[in-house]
Amino acid sequence: MRHPKVYLIRLSFAFIIGVFFLFAFMGVKHITPFLKGQFGPALLHFISQPKLIIGGIVLGWILITLLFGRFYCSLFCPLGLAQEIEMLLFHRTKGIKKNSLLLRWALALIFWGSFLGGTTALLRFVEPYSLIGNILSFGIVGLCIVSFILILALPFGRFFCTHVCPVGAILGGLSKFSYYRLHIGDKCVHCGRCEQNCPAGCMRQAVYSIDNTRCVRCLKCVSNCPVGAISLAHVKKAPVISSKEALKGEVSYKALNLNRRRLLKSAGLGVLCAGAIATGRWIKQTARSVKLRILPPGAGSVERFLNRCTNCNACVENCPQGIIRKADQDFARPFIEFDKSFCRFKCHRCSSVCPTGALRKLALSEKQKTRISIMNINRDRCVGCYGCVQACPKKALSVVRGQRVPAYDVLSCIGCGKCQSVCPMGAITAAAIPEQVLLTQSLSDS
Repeated sequence: MRHPKVYLIRLSFAFIIGVFFLFAFMGVKHITPFLKGQFGPALLHFISQPKLIIGGIVLGWILITLLFGRFYCSLFCPLGLAQEIEMLLFHRTKGIKKNSLLLRWALALIFWGSFLGGTTALLRFVEPYSLIGNILSFGIVGLCIVSFILILALPFGRFFCTHVCPVGAILGGLSKFSYYRLHIGDKCVHCGRCEQNCPAGCMRQAVYSIDNTRCVRCLKCVSNCPVGAISLAHVKKAPVISSKEALKGEVSYKALNLNRRRLLKSAGLGVLCAGAIATGRWIKQTARSVKLRILPPGAGSVERFLNRCTNCNACVENCPQGIIRKADQDFARPFIEFDKSFCRFKCHRCSSVCPTGALRKLALSEKQKTRISIMNINRDRCVGCYGCVQACPKKALSVVRGQRVPAYDVLSCIGCGKCQSVCPMGAITAAAIPEQVLLTQSLSDS
């Protein structure tokens, strides 16, 4: 049975989900929790800070992939949707056919190995959600990387998704064991339309074979098949196309014996993973020597935040006061500047929208007790207007009889910067602290 419209239906759902993602990232009320559904950030969050809800999201995507394959890549991934729209606009269809399994796993071990070593410094450059988020906030790094990926997609199709993407590597590995798989049935007339239009390059219609580990479930092959020979079904024996026999037209269902070459490759990948973990640990240690900046509430210590944030900039876009700034040459993650405004006392939006857990989610009452900086008062500039005393939400500043300069209770101050913003003389400035504190308890859980 033919299914000519299944691709358009799937693409329509992906587009609608993409619009939801855009509105959620831009801070539309009641939609921002949608960001938590991204598999990559949820996995990072769960590994570094296990929580029941986040674990449920990760487990949900794992089960969906084990059942149906990489539908996440064709429905929920914003970078995948961007590549697909580009290929439609430029009438590009074919993907690179060569399956470099060694390259795929080598890159995956480098990125995930460094994360297991304790840092997202490498992973943030290839994690799809973070790259798109960086672009939506006009980040230069994200713009350059995504532009390169889109240029690469024109001649090579979804090469990034099938060989480079760290999220795709995990989902692809799970797809190898999926219960329902795309497969080519006996009705196939070998017209080659499926293979010609496959953006992932995973079709081998001559040998009735589809590499489900690379297939991103775009369903183009299902729509383009003139006889309805391709379907998503439970197949007891899935063809193995990675062997040379398959390329010659012979499909093998038996695993190859472990030979010397495969042993050397496995050993090499093991060494590579160990090296990536060691590199991650080294990068994590260097974070201690970075210049201090005021961080959004929930960041904990500078070291913790630097090693968990992926620069998606969701906190930047969702800050109603506009005080959270994008990374610059001095500090490679978002930070706070009180030059134009202050941190609103009754707001905790930044920690609520962070999908990776780099900003620990704080209840409003907890955020209102979290110190993010300390204030310095220049006694020579202060004219004693006491505007800061009236503005302070924690009553950390008070008038002392007979003194021009207000008294400052550092133990009560949370460093919200409101006093700095109302001071007409610029006598009050905020100073960064190495670690945020909740009264006397450290927020860092690293």
